[in-house]
Amino acid sequence: MDDYISKPVTPADLEAVLSLWLPVSGSPVPVTAAVHDAVEGRMREFREIDPSGGLAAHIVESFRERVPRTLAAMGDAAAVPDPAELGRLAHSLGGMAGNVGATELAGLCARVEELVRSEALSGVERLLDDLAQAYERTCVALDEVSPTRL
Repeated sequence: MDDYISKPVTPADLEAVLSLWLPVSGSPVPVTAAVHDAVEGRMREFREIDPSGGLAAHIVESFRERVPRTLAAMGDAAAVPDPAELGRLAHSLGGMAGNVGATELAGLCARVEELVRSEALSGVERLLDDLAQAYERTCVALDEVSPTRL
């Protein structure tokens, strides 16, 4: 992987690397009913706790800010390779995914953790691609079920 970003990370550098991994903005990203329903269900739960939608909006904003950085760091950890860091990041990303109801994303994180535990990292690059695509689908679903629409 030639997508290493040295510190300090600038938004332009991060965008350049992510553009290599994520679909082009505006390109169709198919969202399955399962992805949509899981995200919508979680947003409804937050709405029950906080009818103003502020809690859900905060969690979604944090998710959108943190996930791209985590995906980039996972790519770096896989390239080194640093299995311990990759596993830690996958676990963290799985938690973030669970917070917004992104069960597909959380399941892929669990698969990365399994690879790390088995000490067999072959195939992890494909899983990183799958994670990036699942993140995009989750973002589309979050847009569709914006906390203000529920």
